[in-house]
Amino acid sequence: MAPTFTKPPRLLSLDALRGFDMFWIIGGEGILHGVLKYFFRTPQAVLGAVG
Repeated sequence: MAPTFTKPPRLLSLDALRGFDMFWIIGGEGILHGVLKYFFRTPQAVLGAVG
């Protein structure tokens, strides 16, 4: 009789981290810049909203 192996459960936080990293690798920065440009028309408005 061959031994049976069971897979350990997936670590969901690691999956979330990988997804977050992939978002930034494939162009998340461009998406973020586009969203900021849409909502805040000038760099001064962006700095005013942050600070």
